[in-house]
Amino acid sequence: MQAIGVDTMMLGNILKPFGKTRLAWNMKATSSVKNARQPAKRNTKRGQGDKMPVKFENVRFPDVGFQCRKCGLCCRQQPADLTTEEQEQIRARGFRAFLGKPDGIKEMIRFIRRKKDGSCYFLTEDNRCAIYDIRPAVCKLQPFLITDWDYENNVIELDLPVDCDCKGISAKGELPIEEIARAAQTTIKDLQTLAAKFSGLPATDRRVLYKTRMTIISLGEG
Repeated sequence: MQAIGVDTMMLGNILKPFGKTRLAWNMKATSSVKNARQPAKRNTKRGQGDKMPVKFENVRFPDVGFQCRKCGLCCRQQPADLTTEEQEQIRARGFRAFLGKPDGIKEMIRFIRRKKDGSCYFLTEDNRCAIYDIRPAVCKLQPFLITDWDYENNVIELDLPVDCDCKGISAKGELPIEEIARAAQTTIKDLQTLAAKFSGLPATDRRVLYKTRMTIISLGEG
């Protein structure tokens, strides 16, 4: 199953052109923006085709149901990355020393640290989350991935990983679409902000929007 958080090594490679070679990349990106308008090819290996009947605001879902079984599987994958706001919310609950070591990408991304068994710091012995009501956006997205973002029309596409082994996926489960959609919107905003910081450009610059979309597609395929 796809890891929870952002793969920082991949993200660093994707955003690296914003560094010393930014000017050269910007020229290339400007000429490539038109190509980025085409939607990414969706995963159809589960036999669901391209049908996307479920939608909340600008977020589109695959036609599946989901109900968390509290198995803790996703909490034992890659630890969730945190925004500054999410870190502050957790600290306000009295938690300390819950962050992992900086990832090396200018310390812009911080992860919840792992316990000795590799699980999330906040996963309890009975497979519950100690900060469930304020858990990070990337946790709320589980088990879905953001597979594409049409920034021209501001449409976010969600899907399941090809190798999804989440036991909560079913045909009848009630999908918490609003919570997941809000998490997807937050994640897009965070990636857009990160791309803007790397580039030194406004978050609304088309080159930043393009790079944000390419990051999303690359992470979804990773």
